[in-house]
Amino acid sequence: MNLRFFRSSVSGNPATQLMHSLRAYWKAALLLAVLSIAAAWILIAPILSRTAASGNSVSSESSAEPTASPSVEPTATPNAEPTATPDPYALSEELTGLAGRITATDGEAGVGSQRNTKLIALTFDDGPSEDSAQFVQELDALGAKCTFFLQGYRVEAYPDAVRAMAKSGHQIANHSYNHPNLAQLSADNISWQISETEALLSAIDGKQNHYLRCPYGESNDTVKSIVQSPIIYWCVDSEDWKTQDATAIRDAIVSNVYDGAIVLAHEVYGPSREGSLAAIRDLQQQGYEFVTVEALLKRRGVNIEIGKTYYDAQNKGVTISARDVDLYFDGIEE
Repeated sequence: MNLRFFRSSVSGNPATQLMHSLRAYWKAALLLAVLSIAAAWILIAPILSRTAASGNSVSSESSAEPTASPSVEPTATPNAEPTATPDPYALSEELTGLAGRITATDGEAGVGSQRNTKLIALTFDDGPSEDSAQFVQELDALGAKCTFFLQGYRVEAYPDAVRAMAKSGHQIANHSYNHPNLAQLSADNISWQISETEALLSAIDGKQNHYLRCPYGESNDTVKSIVQSPIIYWCVDSEDWKTQDATAIRDAIVSNVYDGAIVLAHEVYGPSREGSLAAIRDLQQQGYEFVTVEALLKRRGVNIEIGKTYYDAQNKGVTISARDVDLYFDGIEE
């Protein structure tokens, strides 16, 4: 075969030339793709490197032990001070701070429940009498302090009995001169009834302005404007003047009293004295302490006012020790 002719015929063939052109094109395209990939790698490699480094850093941080936050001590919220409810039996200024000191027996002080101390004021009207001195000794033997509301004309008759009362620490007080209904008298007569008896009492104990109990429990604005002391009534009536029976008198007192009561009796009657002594013994066994009216009011923190009427001194949560109150009617001024 003539090879020259064959090459010449092939190179001159249009189909062959097309094949050669396509082959050259693909080679050029392949070269361009390789160059493009190389260029892209050159550009991307640094970014990938930084990303990898960043990823390693994040992974490293996430796997590291957490740093414990320092413990912060909680700040305690201060307890708010309770708002005190005003007490109608609040202590007078000179006794402020003594409400926590209480007593279960006369003269004893301590810290404890103020509501456990039970006080009674046993009072006797219309004396004195020839039996008063002996009755005072019987009261003293029981450790009971009482209050005697005395008539002036009887004070004149039995001054030694009145002196024995005051000297023993009982409270002597004014029950007018001869027991009229003061609410039915003129201002001048009211003043005389009170002042005449006041002078007789002061001559014995050296004190002024003794407490007043109006006869029959009757008073009015005129009496209140004249008197220079508190007016004392009662919440428990023994009705001894009616029954004249010692047992009935004892029962009337024991069954009706309460802590802070003021009891009415009359020491001029024998059954009244006997029944009162029996009641004292019974109530002392129940924990009651027998005190004068002045002591009852002051130990309960009551603000004692001239011309004001008092019927009792109920326990409102304040009972002051006997040694922490200053009693005025507690003896004789020598």
